[in-house]
Amino acid sequence: MREPLRGCAFAARCPLATEVCDERAPLPSPAPGRPDHTAACHHSDLLEGSAVDA
Repeated sequence: MREPLRGCAFAARCPLATEVCDERAPLPSPAPGRPDHTAACHHSDLLEGSAVDA
């Protein structure tokens, strides 16, 4: 690879992906409702209570 990848590595297969996901990588931030965990997702606020959270 000659150039660093842009955006989120999961954007192509994520149902929540939007334009921002293709443009810049998300920074880790506290996971919603899980202060002891972090999530690197622009839309992590939409993940709370989803099957991913189970």
